[in-house]
Amino acid sequence: MTSKAKSVKMNNENVNLKKLELLGFKSFPDKTEITFDTNYTGIVGPNGCGKSNIVDAIRFVLGEGRPTLLRCENMSKLIFEGSASRKSFSYCEVSIYLNNNPRKYPIEYDEVVITRKLDRTGNSEYLINQKKHKLKDVINLFRDSGIGRDGYSIVGQGQIAKIFESSPINRRAIFEEAVGISLQKSQKEDTERRLARARDNMSRLNDIILEVEKQLSPLKKQAKNAKDVKDLKKRLKILEIFNYIDKKSISEIEKKKLAEELNKVEKNLTEIEIKLEDISKELNNAMLDRTNTDIMQNKLAEKRTEIAVAEQKAIGEKALLSQEIQTHEEKIKEIEATIKIHSDLLDVKNKEINKKTEDILNLNKNLEKIDLDIKTEEQKYLKKREEVSSLEKAHEQANTMLLEGDREKSKIDKTVATLEVEKGMLLADVSGGNDLFNQKNKQLEDYKKLIEQNENELIELNSLQNEFENKLNLETKEYESKALELEKTKQKIADIEKQIVNLEFEHKIIKASIENFDSYDAAVQTIMQKGAIDKEFAKLYHGTVGELIKVNKDLAIAIEFALGNAIQNIIVEDEYYASKLIDFLKKDKSGRATFLPLSAMKKPDMRYIDSGICNEEGVIGIASDLISFDPKYESAIQYLLGRTVIIEDKSYGIKISKKYNNLVKLVSLDGEVFHPSGAITGGSVGRAIRKILQSENRLKEIQIKLNSTTKDLERFKDLKNEIESINSLLFNSIKVSEARIAKIKQDHAVKTSEKEKNASLYSDLENEIKGLTVGKEQSYARIKELEKIIAAEKEKLDLIGDSEIAPEDFVNEVKNKLFKVREELNDVQSRFNDLKISEQTLKTQKFNLENQINQLEKDINFSQELIKTSSKNLEETKLKLNNAKNNIDASNFSDESKKMLEEIDAKIKEATLHKSKLDEKFIKLNNLKNEYNDSKSKSEKRKYTIESEILNINSSLEMLADRVMENYQYEDTQAEHFLKNDVDKAVIESIDSSKVSEEIKNINNKIDRIGPVNELADEEYEETLKRHDEMQQQYQDLLDAEKDMVKMIKNLTAEMSEKFSKNFQKINEYFQEMFVGLFGGGKAYLELEPDVDVLEAGIEIKAQLPGSKLSSIISLSGGEKGLISIAILFAIIKLNPMPFCVLDEIDSALDEANSDLLGQYLKKFSDDTQFIIVTHKKPTMEQCDVLYGITSQEKGVSQQVKVELEEAVELSKQTVSFED
Repeated sequence: MTSKAKSVKMNNENVNLKKLELLGFKSFPDKTEITFDTNYTGIVGPNGCGKSNIVDAIRFVLGEGRPTLLRCENMSKLIFEGSASRKSFSYCEVSIYLNNNPRKYPIEYDEVVITRKLDRTGNSEYLINQKKHKLKDVINLFRDSGIGRDGYSIVGQGQIAKIFESSPINRRAIFEEAVGISLQKSQKEDTERRLARARDNMSRLNDIILEVEKQLSPLKKQAKNAKDVKDLKKRLKILEIFNYIDKKSISEIEKKKLAEELNKVEKNLTEIEIKLEDISKELNNAMLDRTNTDIMQNKLAEKRTEIAVAEQKAIGEKALLSQEIQTHEEKIKEIEATIKIHSDLLDVKNKEINKKTEDILNLNKNLEKIDLDIKTEEQKYLKKREEVSSLEKAHEQANTMLLEGDREKSKIDKTVATLEVEKGMLLADVSGGNDLFNQKNKQLEDYKKLIEQNENELIELNSLQNEFENKLNLETKEYESKALELEKTKQKIADIEKQIVNLEFEHKIIKASIENFDSYDAAVQTIMQKGAIDKEFAKLYHGTVGELIKVNKDLAIAIEFALGNAIQNIIVEDEYYASKLIDFLKKDKSGRATFLPLSAMKKPDMRYIDSGICNEEGVIGIASDLISFDPKYESAIQYLLGRTVIIEDKSYGIKISKKYNNLVKLVSLDGEVFHPSGAITGGSVGRAIRKILQSENRLKEIQIKLNSTTKDLERFKDLKNEIESINSLLFNSIKVSEARIAKIKQDHAVKTSEKEKNASLYSDLENEIKGLTVGKEQSYARIKELEKIIAAEKEKLDLIGDSEIAPEDFVNEVKNKLFKVREELNDVQSRFNDLKISEQTLKTQKFNLENQINQLEKDINFSQELIKTSSKNLEETKLKLNNAKNNIDASNFSDESKKMLEEIDAKIKEATLHKSKLDEKFIKLNNLKNEYNDSKSKSEKRKYTIESEILNINSSLEMLADRVMENYQYEDTQAEHFLKNDVDKAVIESIDSSKVSEEIKNINNKIDRIGPVNELADEEYEETLKRHDEMQQQYQDLLDAEKDMVKMIKNLTAEMSEKFSKNFQKINEYFQEMFVGLFGGGKAYLELEPDVDVLEAGIEIKAQLPGSKLSSIISLSGGEKGLISIAILFAIIKLNPMPFCVLDEIDSALDEANSDLLGQYLKKFSDDTQFIIVTHKKPTMEQCDVLYGITSQEKGVSQQVKVELEEAVELSKQTVSFED
């Protein structure tokens, strides 16, 4: 692989760049290792073989990301793209191994390995000693060492000449790195970036603070109003609940009295109804009795007639008929009396019906009137509701106008002033006959310009609005994205914290189990626990077998099954200690234990083990060899495990036990045991083992996982804080954008209105100009039109508040109107409720009268039917009477017939008397019935009055209860609980029951006067104030940070200036020295651009070759320029020797003599700096300690080859060519 150019002692410990590994990088598809054992190494090979790719690989691994410096089109071209016989790679990887002893790099490792991986998507991954890091970490690792992507340790092809080709200002970069100010410059630039961000944040914060301060003043006023309303509502709540409970208590007493009276009235009504029913029954019975008496009397009369005809022939027909006539006459009188009685009753009943009908008509009129009043009140109520709604809107608009009034008033004043001017001009024109035509044309142009100006302003506002809306959308999306990321991070933190809790709990349980020896038998536990507290006692034993051995977790189950119960055997020094411990267990009655005295342990017979069983397939090894333990316990461990072999699984166990005839104990990784007796033990593990060894391993695993998880938690917490900080700024910025958009929309509306007004005026002015020729009448018409417009604008001023009426007074006036209308609304509602109650009372009275009329009509029907029947009987009797009078004839009566007639007459007389009594009784009962009906009517009226009063009380209570429920969501028990437990007793005692309604009314008036409030204004004000104070503090913090950063920048600038000047002077001196050495005379120096700050000045190169005049470097040859550049490079290296330096064909422009001179200088400086040079020059090769050859046997594929010096010279002369 390598060859020495001459006898050189290899010393890999003193070199800095120890090794370079490439895989898939450019033309190196195979893993290639290049080891650097000396401080001066040459890399040679034909042109096109890939030598410079090694330089590119070093530059790449140190963080270079610019394709031009890596000699490729894009970064993906760095990955091997395949050849005729090889596939392309998906990634490339380069590692560089650096010696860090002593500590040249700020990291606590003797060897530093930097690895960079790149895939075809362009993603890079950096590792420092196999741990992932960022590019920034790699850059900072080599800061001010001369190494790194921006350092001067790697000089690529043609770069040496760029020192001349670059402008003086671009030439500074290499010197800044050399003089050691790159770290300070990086810190300064970083500080300047942070300062710019801080100032940007200050600007944004200041905008936000200004917006918040605009919100604070109205919010403060709103908060005061909200607090006043809150206090008033708090008092109102107490009063309304107190009023409800108090009214409820009083109403219960009143309702109780009314209920008692109602019971009495209802009881009286019941008694009257019973009596009326009894009277009705008596009347019916009396009527029935009279009817029956009439029938009996008629029958008696008929019978008397028959007897008189049949038995008193002697007396003659005349006497008989005379008697019949008398009978008929008496009957007629009786019938007429009955008819008269019932006719009188009919008159009374009809009069009563008429009276009640008249009462119903009156009630209907009252109902119609009440219904009309209800409709009227309902219309009034709806009208008042609309008026309240209108006033509420007016109040809301007035509040808005109060905020916007001044600005709007100014605009309206301006408009009114413009209109007034125009009006004055018209009046002057009319009165003075001035030429208005030109003036109007000028005004028309002015309005046209105004409209154009309005349109331009609207376009600007639209553009500005779109700009802020786009910004708002972006910020909102970012905010939502960050919010989602924050939620995920919080969830991740919660999951990790939960995981940590679970791990800590498991760690605690397992640790406690191990410390308490829970997996051991009671006797072993007793000894170990005694030893834990008694150090002298602990000296009697070494420990349990499970404690004293260390087992890999993969073998834990197998070893524990191999040991079985012996895992808890206690190892002691000798039999004496075992005896002492046995005596202790006997005395303590703690059970039995097994002890292993080291002095008595014998080495087991290993003949069977040595029989070749360990070489069988599936055998892992002897159990005692697979664990770790102190050598002093070897005899005990060998005794327990020396004859046990661990195998992979039971299939191997079966084969081996059969082959060796069960010579040894076999245990599989899953715990199957093959005993020498031939028995096999296996199955699920479960509780078959004590898991002593697994617990130890599990404890270590948990601790490692805990450490890792805790780090993850801290990382996610840092991420959460970072996201919250970003979101806070985004939130504030969003609020500012929203406020600005709202302001733009407001301005847009104003400008649109202004444009419409101007357009309207423009149109009117056009029409006016057209009509100017018509005469002064049209001028007067325009004047009147302007007056209307001015009046309309002044009406707007009336709403806003002009010089005579302040906006606050207008708002108060609207409030007072609103309060007054609300009172009127309450009055209307109260009257409406009263009318509804009256309507219900009248309907009830009407219903009762109708029932009474129905009953009277039934009585009339009965009397009419009786009169009808009696009238019919009367006609028949009269007819019989007439017949009897016409047929009077004498007739004779026998004594017996006379006696029968006398009896019949007596019965008829008795019946007549009985009917007379019945008629008297009927009249008396009827009068009594009327009296009871009057009493019933009075009782019913009183009943309805009481019920109405109860209804009114319940209605009032329901209204109060509904208000308490609607406003406070309290039922009765909750309201009582509130007064009893949540209100101070003194407050309750101070309430005057007689004035509570008035106080409630006054509080409602105050709340109405204050008007609608934002109940959350207090919280919003406090929150906004808090946010304002926090932002003020943030702003102050940023100010302090700004001062600190400005100071830091100032200090860094001073430090850099001093350091640059000092070290630049040294480089200049070394450059002059190197120049003379390389050119054998002459002079050269470096010069800073005059009158420019030392940190900004360009660097000029002045050179005078031996035997020539001082001239510009532009006129020098390529070789001379290259040699001067090399002199500058050596001057830099002398000032600040870098750990290693890679040079790619810097001698290409030099002749043989200068190449040899270059090689000598490199050799000289290699004591402090390790050089790796790609070269084609033989003199340079001759100075190298080691030469590496690079060749390419396949197109696009590079390989290392072993070369001697002469071979290297020949190799470098070749050019790689490939033929199909």
